[in-house]
Amino acid sequence: MSLLLVCTVGGAPEPIAASLCSTDPEYPSRVVFVCSSSTRATTAQVLELASRNGSPVREADCDFVEISNPQDLGLCIQEMRDRVGAKIQEWLNGHPGANVVVDFTGGTKAMSAAMALATQRGAYQFRYVGGTERTKGGVGVVIDGKEQIVQSQNPWDSLGLLHVEDALTLADCGDFEAAHDLLATTLHKVSDGLMKRTLNALDLLIGAYASWDRFDHQAAANKLKDIREQKPYLERVLGPPVTEQVLRTAEGHLVHLEAAAKAATQGLPSKELVADLMGNAERRERQRRYDDSAGRLYRATEAIAQYLLYEKYKIQSTGEVPVDKCPPSFLQEFKGKSKNGTLVCGLQEAWNLLFHLGDPAAEKFRGAGLQSRKSILHVRNQSIFAHGFAPITKDAHNTLKQNVKLLATAAGIDLTAIPSFPKFRS
Repeated sequence: MSLLLVCTVGGAPEPIAASLCSTDPEYPSRVVFVCSSSTRATTAQVLELASRNGSPVREADCDFVEISNPQDLGLCIQEMRDRVGAKIQEWLNGHPGANVVVDFTGGTKAMSAAMALATQRGAYQFRYVGGTERTKGGVGVVIDGKEQIVQSQNPWDSLGLLHVEDALTLADCGDFEAAHDLLATTLHKVSDGLMKRTLNALDLLIGAYASWDRFDHQAAANKLKDIREQKPYLERVLGPPVTEQVLRTAEGHLVHLEAAAKAATQGLPSKELVADLMGNAERRERQRRYDDSAGRLYRATEAIAQYLLYEKYKIQSTGEVPVDKCPPSFLQEFKGKSKNGTLVCGLQEAWNLLFHLGDPAAEKFRGAGLQSRKSILHVRNQSIFAHGFAPITKDAHNTLKQNVKLLATAAGIDLTAIPSFPKFRS
């Protein structure tokens, strides 16, 4: 496996030469020297010393990045992130899986700090050349020939916990996919076994809610089935009280998810789907994404009708409503529109059928004026996400939400049973 060594360069060549000589004889495959205009000449001395000590590195195998102002921390960070980052990425593109070692021994203090900050997001090894003996009674510079390589552990084994905080913040804001992606990316960078298991446990939990948030009930259920086994690792990041609360919530959710997944597999409407649509709408509302929320509420309005038609009248699909299950008064409006003894009913037709069947919920639908072309349902149809050009306003969204709650209650759906996703912070 190839290795890229990235070194900050100061006025002393010996520590950098020691860094080059500390690796296996075939390494490094390439070196990036990060220097200033005044220390560019030091790199030639470094190569000469390394060669004398049995680690020849050709200048052709080196890149040189000169920092404009080695005393300006902000500028150092910017130039290293842009220019050194580009060199590292170029090498990794041509050598997938290559090791990258960052040595921040040389250069100004600003250069060393900037190198650590600019490369912290990569899964790199960090190195510092110290020494067993120093001048000035042990507090001065390292004595030549007494250099000692200090190999740092993977910084991501510590930084991973910082990203856990970011992931929890995203999850609590309802952005489960972003939290899941952040944890998955961090997982690839850590090497410590305990940290990997901790991140895996949290990713499994948040990934379940990410799946649920996109209505993949079976995937969510599969991830939550054995989630209690992850308790010791979840406690490391959530703490015992929050972990126990989250696990109890998740175990309760598992019953709901399995029922929703079973109904969906059978192609049947269910109260679980209605509840999910309304819960999902609430999460989009909290993000002030009113068009997204309204779309889910609109679908919930139709799903409530589908649920009632199946549960009370054994009409399984509004896409194939048997004519023989429809009242004559309803069929008069569908003359010549049946096909193979069935009718296709959209949202309005489904509620109209319930009205002709004498269902009380349909009375609520009409009482709210939702059958009118001027109703809030029509406003939603004219939104950007439907057929029009205007976004849904907060007021229009709230009116639609209240109407859907009215219909759900009339259909016997317990609004207090709408699943509420857990909060991961106390």
